[in-house]
Amino acid sequence: LCPLVADAAIQICGEASKVKAGCPVLSAQPTSPAGKIIVLEARGGSDKGADGHRRDTIPICNALIEKNWCAYPLYYTDDVHDKVKEELAKCKGVIVRVNPGSYDYVTQSKLDQMLRDVASGGVACMSHPDVMIKMGAKDALVKIRDLSCGMADTYAYYDIPSFKDQFPKSVASGTRVVKQNRGSQGEGIWVCKVKEGQTGDVTGSTILDLQEAVDNHKEEKTIDEFMTFCEQYIVGENGQLIDQRFLPRIVEGELRLNMIYKTPTEVVHKKPADGGISATLASGAKYVSYAPDAPEMVDLIDNFVNKDLPKVMPVLGLEKAPIPLIWTSDFILGDKVDGKDTYFVGEFNCSCVGITQQLHLCPLVADAAIQICGEASKVKAGCPVLSAQPTSPAGKIIVLEARGGSDKGADGHRRDTIPICNALIEKNWCAYPLYYTDDVHDKVKEELAKCKGVIVRVNPGSYDYVTQSKLDQMLRDVASGGVACMSHPDVMIKMGAKDALVKIRDLSCGMADTYAYYDIPSFKDQFPKSVASGTRVVKQNRGSQGEGIWVCKVKEGQTGDVTGSTILDLQEAVDNHKEEKTIDEFMTFCEQYIVGENGQLIDQRFLPRIVEGELRLNMIYKTPTEVVHKKPADGGISATLASGAKYVSYAPDAPEMVDLIDNFVNKDLPKVMPVLGLEKAPIPLIWTSDFILGDKVDGKDTYFVGEFNCSCVGITQQLHLCPLVADAAIQICGEASKVK
Repeated sequence: LCPLVADAAIQICGEASKVKAGCPVLSAQPTSPAGKIIVLEARGGSDKGADGHRRDTIPICNALIEKNWCAYPLYYTDDVHDKVKEELAKCKGVIVRVNPGSYDYVTQSKLDQMLRDVASGGVACMSHPDVMIKMGAKDALVKIRDLSCGMADTYAYYDIPSFKDQFPKSVASGTRVVKQNRGSQGEGIWVCKVKEGQTGDVTGSTILDLQEAVDNHKEEKTIDEFMTFCEQYIVGENGQLIDQRFLPRIVEGELRLNMIYKTPTEVVHKKPADGGISATLASGAKYVSYAPDAPEMVDLIDNFVNKDLPKVMPVLGLEKAPIPLIWTSDFILGDKVDGKDTYFVGEFNCSCVGITQQLHLCPLVADAAIQICGEASKVKAGCPVLSAQPTSPAGKIIVLEARGGSDKGADGHRRDTIPICNALIEKNWCAYPLYYTDDVHDKVKEELAKCKGVIVRVNPGSYDYVTQSKLDQMLRDVASGGVACMSHPDVMIKMGAKDALVKIRDLSCGMADTYAYYDIPSFKDQFPKSVASGTRVVKQNRGSQGEGIWVCKVKEGQTGDVTGSTILDLQEAVDNHKEEKTIDEFMTFCEQYIVGENGQLIDQRFLPRIVEGELRLNMIYKTPTEVVHKKPADGGISATLASGAKYVSYAPDAPEMVDLIDNFVNKDLPKVMPVLGLEKAPIPLIWTSDFILGDKVDGKDTYFVGEFNCSCVGITQQLHLCPLVADAAIQICGEASKVK
């Protein structure tokens, strides 16, 4: 066995050479590294070892070196700002280990801006300062309230008046928790409830029982006194206060989920001391560790990691940012549902989270950092970069664009074009953008004919050097050869035309008393009868943003039959302005909407609940992805942001949307394409349907389509949906291959 002993002794010597005076030693850099990642630190602070580094810095570097990456630590101070920035710009990534606001000679705003600058050049910043700010801010709890890990009745106060207006109502509804944005270890987190034995309405003089999480101490204050005390949490930089429903099971403790990028590594159950709510060790809490695959944690991991996590960055306004490298999420137990625990996020933390007690995770950190750098290499100067094409692709899909237009980024592409291509490439399909102009018509047609599919991102009638009829005919020709056209020009025309509302009138999402006017005589014959029956809405086929959509009703106080001289009260949806015209005057005015190419006018019954807003259902092929409730400004009917409407987003499986999804997606959708005369065409790839609320039936809302849109609908604010778009495009190509 002597040779085995010798090998072991030599190995032990090698390990010992990496450790000097109790500190790990940086390994030799690789001779031909795959890339370079710098670990950025600041001198000083209680988190440093005897060598001046954080205790996990050198182990993380060594794990990267082990994977053939150049990696080393670099100190930042303001006086070497330019040199550090220059060095970072040459890297593929930077792991930031500078705890915000903790060091001398570091101006946080200057450091943050430097990191933003190098990140905009394509360097992966782990974590980006905006990610640390937005994930770490307490109002993240408001932004995630529509996810399963959030609570719907969560409020954020950014100013004192809104706090003083809402908080008395909140605390009157039950026990609440208010949390300041600054501070840690439970400081400024208060459990608030109305003291028992008081009668009458809850007012400023109502007494509250209060308990602070930092040390579990208790106080009493009136609501007015407590709100005055809390003003300190709202004023100043990053001041805000969060108001959430109290979860009684907080006495069972918090669950801290430790994450490396998208991978859960540990769940720590922090159980407070008896009678307390604080989960800090200083307050006497006990900690128990669980593996992420422990049976007790199956539901937490499934609900958060598998279901909510892909939505977290987008709802925080960070859709272009990667999930942090090393981060945590604290959960509080909610009520059991069907015998299973529910979990609600108490806070996120991605600000310099360490693994000093879990150094065995360094290889996992290295793998994740390399993966994040790979993603960042696709984004340069704010624009995504096309990935390398697969060597043996399953097929080819071209994304067809036109140059120019307000929908383009700095790289000349729509902001979702390259991400959609990259999602297809990820699924082993060749995918790239191609520009169309009339002068390259034949070359483009030839190239499209070799594809399995084309995703059309040319907004009709919006570009120079594009004759729409010529483009449409080219797409019809390639589609007739078996190429999946997403969306086919005839689909865009027939679904987008307002007379689609007439064709669907016999579906549950349509209204039977809907008329289409393609010529002036039929309009002048039918419209007076329609408006005599009640308030109507007329819609032109062209235009957008509510232009040419009029609510029409007979002005009150007139007697006799409704004739051409009867006066109408009119309101246009584009800006909610009101007018008066006789029926004859209005019909003459509306002739402009009927004459010309694609001229038509739709006449529908007015739905009074339009004042409650429209519901926009966003769809990827047959899959609903979001419902946006567009609520008009008071007194208006327009649902545009320009008119003052407010938008609220719901997940398609939100309880409020169950009936809409069931009635339209599950029941009506299979019939929509046939009734539109498109029985041979697939449902569009990316499209929307706007609904107006009808009368309740048996206590349930009814929903009527106001319009469809499949003409170049984008997902620039929902880039996390690109893989779903890719899957749907591949499926549509498969269907098209059966029809040639």
